Amino acid sequence: MLHKNALPIRVLSTQQVPNTFHSRYHARGRTYLYRFAVAKNGITDTDRLKNQNFKAFIPVEEIDRCLFLQNGRFEIERLREATLMFLGLHDFRTFSSVSRQHSPTRDHPRYTVRTIDEITLKPGKSAAIGSNAELAEDIYDYWEIEFKAKAFLYKQVRRIVGTLIAVATGRIDEQSVYQMLTIPSKNSWDHRVLLSPPFGLYLCRVHYDEKDLKLPIIVNENEFPPAATD
Repeated sequence: MLHKNALPIRVLSTQQVPNTFHSRYHARGRTYLYRFAVAKNGITDTDRLKNQNFKAFIPVEEIDRCLFLQNGRFEIERLREATLMFLGLHDFRTFSSVSRQHSPTRDHPRYTVRTIDEITLKPGKSAAIGSNAELAEDIYDYWEIEFKAKAFLYKQVRRIVGTLIAVATGRIDEQSVYQMLTIPSKNSWDHRVLLSPPFGLYLCRVHYDEKDLKLPIIVNENEFPPAATD
């Protein structure tokens, strides 16, 4: 994807690992972050910028880096309470999109069973700089949702975030979420829920066991003197 879209990356550090190490199969867990910003009260259609489909300012540094919500009602405490419904072991079939890749593993009926260990909602901040950041934080409340699990399904986090936002904005209620979780099927997806866009999603960390990262100790017998004999 990075090559296709000619996106720049910055390598901050590297680590040598054993030849037996596999970055995917040795992963013990993954942490994803989704960033969104909710317009504060008082923004009306009269504030719409000319020739823009926005009701308020969005910092240029954050275009396609954060989901901005500008349409009035938003109950953050309802969103916080709804996150509890997704914790633990569930069949997330309703919350996964069909992947183009087919394999015996993916086609297994238990493939969509996952355990979400942690979901954390916390205040965020603008990634803009200078006056842009000040103006953005005057207009929006920034939020971050962090998900931690051993593994996730295709588009699972984005579908969950879309569902949480739908609860907070009143598009659906908690009963609808319960039905999607307890009747796992692609047909159970509530189409009032909008799939959250990819640009708010970040892979923050892949968790590994330290023992899988350690290089083997190679002993050179020539470095040691021969054992004494009687």
